[in-house]
Amino acid sequence: MTHCLSLTNIVLVENCIAAPNNKFITNEHPRFPSISYKYYERAEDAYNIIKSAPVNSYELFASNGMGHQSFGMYKANNEKIYIVEAHMETLSFVYEMGSKFDEMIPYM
Repeated sequence: MTHCLSLTNIVLVENCIAAPNNKFITNEHPRFPSISYKYYERAEDAYNIIKSAPVNSYELFASNGMGHQSFGMYKANNEKIYIVEAHMETLSFVYEMGSKFDEMIPYM
């Protein structure tokens, strides 16, 4: 089941995508989300769910530090899927999906 982000968080993520800044990580950037291998299967499941979900849907699939840091897939207004990293429910980074994620999670 996907969730819809709050309007405030949707605006934060959409603004980051529309006007990239230091929180928007392109596929060519060397930074990569620090996701434990144990969550890769969940990430693949989240991707398969979010592909057919409506825009502004969000699917949480991983966390670190007892939930302080979280990772979810977000389907943006442009219908592309991004990974959103948050720390203590505050936006940290938005990652553009691409070939490096294909290597991380086969079949994405």
